[in-house]
Amino acid sequence: SATNCNLSIDEEAGTVTVTGRILVVAEGGDYPDDRTDAQKMADADDAKAAANKVANTKKTAIATEAGIADADRDRPFDGASAYDTADGADNTATNYQVTVKHTGSAVEVEVKDGAMALKGDPKFEQAATFGNGQMLVRNSGTDREIIVLHTDIDAPTATPFGRHHTLNANDDPDTSAMDFSSLNIITSGADSHLAHIDLGIPAAGKGNTRSETFTQDNTATTNADEGEHRGSFNGAQGTYDCNSAGCSATVNDKGVTTAMAGTWTFTPDDGATVQVADPDYLTYGFWLDTTTKDGAITSYDTVQTFATSSLPVAAGTLDEVTGTATYDGDAAGVYVHETFKEDSTVDTRTSGRFTADVSLTAYFDEPTTSVRNNNTIQGTISNFDLDGGPENKWTVNVSAGITTGFALENGVASGMKGDNGSLTGQFHHDGAGDTGAVGTDAPDVLVGEFNSNFVNGSVAGAFGARKE
Repeated sequence: SATNCNLSIDEEAGTVTVTGRILVVAEGGDYPDDRTDAQKMADADDAKAAANKVANTKKTAIATEAGIADADRDRPFDGASAYDTADGADNTATNYQVTVKHTGSAVEVEVKDGAMALKGDPKFEQAATFGNGQMLVRNSGTDREIIVLHTDIDAPTATPFGRHHTLNANDDPDTSAMDFSSLNIITSGADSHLAHIDLGIPAAGKGNTRSETFTQDNTATTNADEGEHRGSFNGAQGTYDCNSAGCSATVNDKGVTTAMAGTWTFTPDDGATVQVADPDYLTYGFWLDTTTKDGAITSYDTVQTFATSSLPVAAGTLDEVTGTATYDGDAAGVYVHETFKEDSTVDTRTSGRFTADVSLTAYFDEPTTSVRNNNTIQGTISNFDLDGGPENKWTVNVSAGITTGFALENGVASGMKGDNGSLTGQFHHDGAGDTGAVGTDAPDVLVGEFNSNFVNGSVAGAFGARKE
């Protein structure tokens, strides 16, 4: 607390020299509490009132989320507007883009803001992990955004090259007695292979590109292939062959292949494998927008839930699907929990995130069931685990109809309070050719969102469930 302070320690001499005024606080020490009992009680009441105020803002945000139809919700998780990389003056209608991948050792989540894609906005940073979920946070002044995302994505699987990529028999003109299974390289268009190709061309350096030309095989030579070049495709080692005049490749400053010319094939080495990403995973969770006020009080301004699957949306003829199917999974979201005084007024109000179990049964066009059950779902969301620790006996009974587009309609989520919350959802299916076509089978996956009220709290969450 002086203009110049200095503290020096001479360990050999065992001395400490101090100049100026330095306040030393013992770490972990006990300090006398000089407050009176009345002051202690008043301070405890103030702390409870502040905590109740914070939790009440989340309760209001949950209620607001419950009352807004999906089509009317604003970004970033409104389920309507698409992520957009355009950098205009007003892109507030664009959503966030959330991508999930498994590196083999950890799950990585990336969030891009469509409204600020090219403006260098603050990025979401991983703040915590728990089970199959993680929390990401973005701070900007007094505003704080929180995304809690759960996923069941698995680590990539080592798969034989020819089982993952379609190979063709390629006659080598120099060894005509042998056929080599090779992959025809696609150098442009939506199905381009460029992202998988490594020809060993060194990175060009910051802001630069580097191109190299490659020789075509001279078919007049015997047992020599001038067009052959070692490299890798999707991580698998093998040989590239230039099969036309004018073969070339270009890499950027990071060594990524950005362009290729000519006709190319790739022949993997014997036993080569590729790491195949999990094609079937669920993502679900919630987004919070908060504001810190007065340096301590946090106001929960907005809450949104979201749920999706990596599989295509289920498609086909609903009435061709028969029988019943059970879907089990997990839910996650935000909660507010309340306790009451003897006069029925609120004593404490706490809030946080929850996880829960989901068990749903879908009744498709089954002649043995009553007509009123056909093309409906029923079930429960139960075993709520609240991260703040309060005990509860919450159970949400849910029901909904199934539309011809394999979505849920007229969904109800009842927390046994006498009023009904809402339930939305969409079936997804691993149909042939990534079409989501279900045929006569019940869809593989059901994801959705819900909210509900209890006599001592409320929740808003999302879920992912798989067909048993």
